Amino acid sequence: MIEINWRSVGRSAAVLVTLLSFIVIAQAQRGGKGGGNTNPYGAIASFTYCAQSDFVCENANRVRMDINAPYVDGQDGVDAKFNVGVSGDLTIEMGSRQVVYDLRNVINFGNPQPDWWYSDPIQTVTAHINVGNAWAAKEQCGAAPVCDEIYLTRMNGGGWDTGRQTPNNRLQWNPFSEQPFINTPAETSWVEVHYSKNADDEFWVVTPLPNAGGYYLAGLQSESRKTVTASGQYNMPFRLEIRLK
Repeated sequence: MIEINWRSVGRSAAVLVTLLSFIVIAQAQRGGKGGGNTNPYGAIASFTYCAQSDFVCENANRVRMDINAPYVDGQDGVDAKFNVGVSGDLTIEMGSRQVVYDLRNVINFGNPQPDWWYSDPIQTVTAHINVGNAWAAKEQCGAAPVCDEIYLTRMNGGGWDTGRQTPNNRLQWNPFSEQPFINTPAETSWVEVHYSKNADDEFWVVTPLPNAGGYYLAGLQSESRKTVTASGQYNMPFRLEIRLK
């Protein structure tokens, strides 16, 4: 496992690109939902919730909760787990809850741009969220009673449609995505999993890192039975905090 200490390295784009060429060896960059669940741990996951018309909050959080309450494994049909034992992925299946994807800040328009975007670029959807091997940040601590570790990976947040007979949409922060249009035309962002532990608490915080262009870039791909299209790239900062249930 490769550990990166950002306090000593810094976060410049040039350094990041160099480091990632080594990190990719340790990462399983899959395009779909999470893998095995031989030893799953239930989780409580929270994106930031923004009050209505709080534009400062919205600009800083392009992924938000639908209501001011966390996604709790086993509540409202939510399945939120660390899949320890095979993949280590954090997976969040929404159940009756939803997530807000704010796609207003377009960096690169799609080819074609989805029709639904023009009428409603803020999508409140039932998505499938996957943070690849997020558990690894905890594993890097070993048995240390106090710990502060960082692990770089990718995040997938797709699997939603926009109504009857409309394409499935796949949203990813994943520079090495296997999907053809996630990184078209620009390379999307990695996400950082920051794990902290002390005698009283432990938690994970997931945030995207700026790409080479300085954006928290997510790529959107639309898929129907016959076609796959590039549906744009969007500046989408977010903060996802997770605790064990």
